[in-house]
Amino acid sequence: MKYINHFLIIFSGLLIAFLIIYKDSRENFKIDDIEIPSPKKAFFIEEGDIIIGNKDANFFFIEYIDLQCPSCKEFHPHLHSLIASRHVTSGEVAVVIRHGPHIDNLSTEKALATECVRRNYGDNKALSFIDQTILVVEETQYPTERIEKIFNNLGINLEKIKQCKSITGDVRIKFEQKTKDIINSLQIIETPYIQILDNNGTELYSASGVHTFEELTNLFFQLLE
Repeated sequence: MKYINHFLIIFSGLLIAFLIIYKDSRENFKIDDIEIPSPKKAFFIEEGDIIIGNKDANFFFIEYIDLQCPSCKEFHPHLHSLIASRHVTSGEVAVVIRHGPHIDNLSTEKALATECVRRNYGDNKALSFIDQTILVVEETQYPTERIEKIFNNLGINLEKIKQCKSITGDVRIKFEQKTKDIINSLQIIETPYIQILDNNGTELYSASGVHTFEELTNLFFQLLE
């Protein structure tokens, strides 16, 4: 019993000391000590963007995409409907496609392949590659045979793409840095992620998830009014 009493006295003393130290630390705590994240920035149209439509449009619809993302695959037909809509064909809206955060290394390899197709064959061929590659999302490892078949169908030289994707290539370095900048600045954690900017680069809307064509149309009707 005597030992228990001693233990209780020691424990009580330690608890009081902890509370005093904790109180002092709270009193000395300054708001400047908190690391506040930078405000979210909108990346306006850049030279490396894939742009569909009028580059001088009033509004820019930006999709951040992952070619391994099932939700991106689900959203893709709605994106095509938007591209075919009068909003884009009239020149009021331009569509911009960018790489977003990636689920795994396979996502990165597909994104790099897209950038290498762009470098060697241009944006139209890269868009065709995206249209076909986004359908191949159920793989657990890089679907070499199926991707090579897409290259063949599009008339793309496989060796050029392999050389471009090499670990020391400047395409990979620039791609990885730009993707990090986008993720850190916009704090994107899920794809598809969409933004709508005006022609001054001001963000008017942003959200993650699948948007139907009807939802996109309603958004633009509101903005155009």
